[in-house]
This record gives sequence, structure tokens and C-alpha cells, in this order.
Amino acid sequence: MGNPFPGMNPYLEQPELWHQIHNRLIVAMSDDKLLLYERLR
Repeated sequence: MGNPFPGMNPYLEQPELWHQIHNRLIVAMSDDKLLLYERLR
């Protein structure tokens, strides 16, 4: 049986395996955005 939710990875949605992954990704993307902004300034 295929994935019932196209575009989602149920493995990443298991909090016991990926504790705090969403929060860390948000912070990392924000940091990268700030560095890019400073370079382009």
C-alpha cells in the first residue's frame, strides 16, 4: 500500500524518533536567511 498522504513522510512525523526536529529546522532556516541577507546587503 502506498503513502496515503502524498508529499508527507510519516517517518519524520514520529515524535519519538525526531524530537524537536521542526523547531530546529525553523531556527536553522532563520539563521541561514539572516546570513544570506547580510551577504547581499
